[in-house]
Amino acid sequence: ARFEWQTDCVHVRKEPYQVVFQATDNATNIPLTDLKPWRITVIAPGPDTLFATSSAGAITVTWPQSPCPQAIGYYVYRKQGPSGWEPGDCEVGVPAYTGFQRVGTVNGINNLIFVDDDNGNGLISGVEYCYRVTAFFPLVPQGGVESKASPEVCQIVRKDIPQLTNVDIEVTDSANGQIFVAWSKPAQLDTVEFVGGYGYDLYRFEGQVPTGLGTLVTSSNSLTFGGLNDTTFIDLGLNTRDLQYSYRVALRFNDTSRVGLSKGASSVRMLLTPSDQTITINWSYNVPWTNDTVVVYKLDPVLNDFVVLDTVSIAAPLADTGLLNGVSYCYYVKTIGSYGSPGFVSPLFNKSQRQCAAPIDRTPPCPPGTITHSSDCEQLSVNVGWVYPENCTQDVLQYNLYFAPAPPGSPFRKVDSISVTETSLTYLAQNTIAGCFAITAVDSAGNESLFSDSFCVDNCPVLIFPNVFTPNGDGINDTWGPIAGYRGVENVKLTILNRWGQRVFTATTPIQRWDGRIEGRAASAGAYFFIAEIEELRLAGPKTRLLRGTLRLID
Repeated sequence: ARFEWQTDCVHVRKEPYQVVFQATDNATNIPLTDLKPWRITVIAPGPDTLFATSSAGAITVTWPQSPCPQAIGYYVYRKQGPSGWEPGDCEVGVPAYTGFQRVGTVNGINNLIFVDDDNGNGLISGVEYCYRVTAFFPLVPQGGVESKASPEVCQIVRKDIPQLTNVDIEVTDSANGQIFVAWSKPAQLDTVEFVGGYGYDLYRFEGQVPTGLGTLVTSSNSLTFGGLNDTTFIDLGLNTRDLQYSYRVALRFNDTSRVGLSKGASSVRMLLTPSDQTITINWSYNVPWTNDTVVVYKLDPVLNDFVVLDTVSIAAPLADTGLLNGVSYCYYVKTIGSYGSPGFVSPLFNKSQRQCAAPIDRTPPCPPGTITHSSDCEQLSVNVGWVYPENCTQDVLQYNLYFAPAPPGSPFRKVDSISVTETSLTYLAQNTIAGCFAITAVDSAGNESLFSDSFCVDNCPVLIFPNVFTPNGDGINDTWGPIAGYRGVENVKLTILNRWGQRVFTATTPIQRWDGRIEGRAASAGAYFFIAEIEELRLAGPKTRLLRGTLRLID
């Protein structure tokens, strides 16, 4: 059997169609049947031809109308240099792996032109750009799909504007730094439209991206077109140690009017990030050419010269490991790239500033694990033991004990420390052990770990009152109050009454005691009564207990 389906643009959609084939045999008794599903995706053709023409700083791309009237517009993709990519039979759009980037959206099926000037910034003169175009469809019913990609078309931007090729740091200094700047000449200038004499203006900007007017650092005047050679300039008196600089170069004609301004190019800025026995080297730049390699150099103290540490991809920072903490190491990086088009010097080499840094341990150790503990509430002591994880750094000098007193949620404060040679300690409190405890580890660089798992203990408060006292001035039992050695008590509100219920003494703390006098006169001997509201310190928070009793005053 032969299956045919005459598809049309109306069938284009993102989701595949499911077609089920059923076959039944010709058995006379019990015919047997089998089913086979197939998934068929209908895709739209893309524009079959592209045309590209070059002008000053721009390329104009045109294409024929999509054969699918359901299309509502076109996507334009650009890549610097040819790709050699051919889409697969069922491949739609322009995948990112091809190196193309979408640079334009043209709405309307009848709009068939796109002028690419890099959003007003201008394309790089002398560079070859390649384009592909796809048609796109509405969300319903096609599901927002793209057509297949058009064939590739490439065009070189007319080289009528100079382009920077080097922003190379030659000397690193905070006041006397030097940068080597170079640019290529405009080889395809229309000398009829732009009548000489000609000249260059070089502008410098602080930062990676040139903004504003910049600073004019050098000019040339009254040159003939034949005298517009590739030019170099040494920019002096810069702070190349702390700042990143970028440049743009302009071409003038008739000595006053401007033909155009190049795209900006910055110096390479290196960033060193020290950590424990490691320095991580990273870099950044903004250039119109393509860098594909970075060479990292390191100062060899024996040779007193920089040697290659490694050669890496431009996207990958490099970690220099196995270093000594506190020792200074010096580096710089050199980028290698090109415009990938004829008429430019290749390859292009540009160096960063030279910079030094010393590794420092900022990584905290692991917190202690496997905590064990016991407490003696009568002695107000807590015994803590722990095991330090074997799979963590063993660079530990001491352990710290932290205590967060009740109620829950109170902040931790350090209450004790012990050297790394010990893995247990006993904490003796003054009045309360009600609260939570945790342990931390501290390494040789002073980095402290996170808290270990915490544990909590409670008090067993004690407050005892005597039942007799003798305020006779002999120095023995002359005052009455709680017996020394009370624990776990935050506050006491004490009232003493005589036998007629009259108040003779009040106290608001455990240390206030009755001296046996009432309004300055000696109280009479006999029985008295007391009421004490005792605020006890417990793990869940303060708890009030009421205590009543009698006492006897003896002359």
